Amino acid sequence: MHAVLVDVYIYPNHPCYGDDAAEYARLTLEKCAELGGVASEGGYDHVIPTLDFALYVCMSYKDKLTTAGEFPLIDDYYPIWHVIYNGYVYSCPFSNSVNYPVKSPQMAMKIQEYGGHPTFYYYAGHRDDENNWIGRPGQDLYCETQEELEASAKAIKVGYDYMKEYGYLQYLFIEDHCSIADKVYKTTYSDGTITICNYSDDPFEYKGTIVPAEDWKVIKKK
Repeated sequence: MHAVLVDVYIYPNHPCYGDDAAEYARLTLEKCAELGGVASEGGYDHVIPTLDFALYVCMSYKDKLTTAGEFPLIDDYYPIWHVIYNGYVYSCPFSNSVNYPVKSPQMAMKIQEYGGHPTFYYYAGHRDDENNWIGRPGQDLYCETQEELEASAKAIKVGYDYMKEYGYLQYLFIEDHCSIADKVYKTTYSDGTITICNYSDDPFEYKGTIVPAEDWKVIKKK
């Protein structure tokens, strides 16, 4: 099995216009699909039929992707892409949710809330300022020393354990996603599984289940 990573960005001023670029991106991924699994840095609509994995759906350089206030023009985040495509395409919700175990608790909750696929990169930060696609410097995985190697392996183990228990959610459709309280979100999957993500500073109770502050719970249908 081969895995092929292809960029499918479209540049409007390039001699190959948007329609042409979309068509050739689609043809390229169709050819890659003949070789095995296909991954792209972006999960654009025109490549969905041949796409197995999107590296990230949305770019962000923020640590805390919670609700209002992170960007002046954004009131809140809602996973429209994931509601449509979860069950068809694996994905990592945000560029900044790559390497989520070495980041803020909010990143782990976004993986859970959006049905995300744990994704890890070594030495992905190429800049020494705040504008790395993966987040702040120091939020990468490293292996230059034994200590760095062990720390990175522990981070990946978190994603591995998550997939063993909750990876099945990525094969399901997201039937509903909504806010049920201030900074508390519920995601409902097609098998009846519910996840509650509590981004607030206080515990939240959902039908007898206590969700600690800045934490999440999975409630499986009995």
